[in-house]
Amino acid sequence: MIDYNIWNRWYLLSKERYDSEVNESSGGHIFPVEPSPEFLNHNEPMITIRKLRYLCLKQKPPQFYVDNNLSEIFLKTKNKTKIRELPFDCFFINANLGDGYKGLLIHKTTRDNYGDDINIHIRNEDDGLFTNIYFSQYDGRVKNGVMPFIYGKKGLNTSSKDEMTKFEKTIKNSENIIKWVCNFLDAINHPDVEMIKIKLDFNNDESRIKRGKAPQPSMIVNLKISGKLYKYISESSGKTSIQMQQAFWVRGHYIHFRDKKKWNKIYLLTDEKLRQGGYSIGIKGIIAKWKFPFIKCKGMGKPIQKDYQLKRKRETISNITSQIHGEENNG
Repeated sequence: MIDYNIWNRWYLLSKERYDSEVNESSGGHIFPVEPSPEFLNHNEPMITIRKLRYLCLKQKPPQFYVDNNLSEIFLKTKNKTKIRELPFDCFFINANLGDGYKGLLIHKTTRDNYGDDINIHIRNEDDGLFTNIYFSQYDGRVKNGVMPFIYGKKGLNTSSKDEMTKFEKTIKNSENIIKWVCNFLDAINHPDVEMIKIKLDFNNDESRIKRGKAPQPSMIVNLKISGKLYKYISESSGKTSIQMQQAFWVRGHYIHFRDKKKWNKIYLLTDEKLRQGGYSIGIKGIIAKWKFPFIKCKGMGKPIQKDYQLKRKRETISNITSQIHGEENNG
């Protein structure tokens, strides 16, 4: 499942730091700036990094979810660093990259001297430090690195020894993060990978903001993996399967409450109460309850339907869904 806490922390901390920049700028502090990306439609050619990050998140960009197994594959797979096409002008990736790095904000920036950059905003959960990493194509060569500045508590290039130590850690990890991004961008164009796009409803954004939470992203994008790539990831992770990325029907089944000590409250109910609650008692005195068919991973694309031959009677997902829709229409 998606960890929305990552998105919340990114949005709220970016807003907080942008607000503090507005207040501190009146004190004469100098802030690092970047070329303003075209997709922001910003009226100034240059923009501070804090403002850039906040305005990108404020647009509620599409959010990709990458599970831990796939993320680990991206970290371990060697790849060539080069500029690739981005699926969106700006997007957020909800993923755990290890070493405390969770979440990535990615967009393209055009520089006069180097052409297009792929700009990567990262944040370390352990120390709370935001950093920018970039790589660009220039004269047929690839230039990459970490932005050559760090903003300390007292302004540009006034970082404490502790802050510089954290920054040096990011520099050491920058190549792995760039490699991860290159592998991600190649993966979403792989024939065995399908992007499942789920547009979200913004009706409750106002109430979320009032509760101190971030607004929802405009879209959630899950990666549905199949074929040889699915098999490779499953074998590499040492598991028989990876986290579900597609909605599917679960057929009806009985839930048995065999542990009488654990389910003591149920076993103390009268026969009438059990009947009213939909419970039944088996031959050996084991209480069970029928679980009706339901959709697992609801919202992740159109649910997969598969018919099953039962021993006693023919029951198919198609028949069940037809009955449900029929009851709704009659009601």
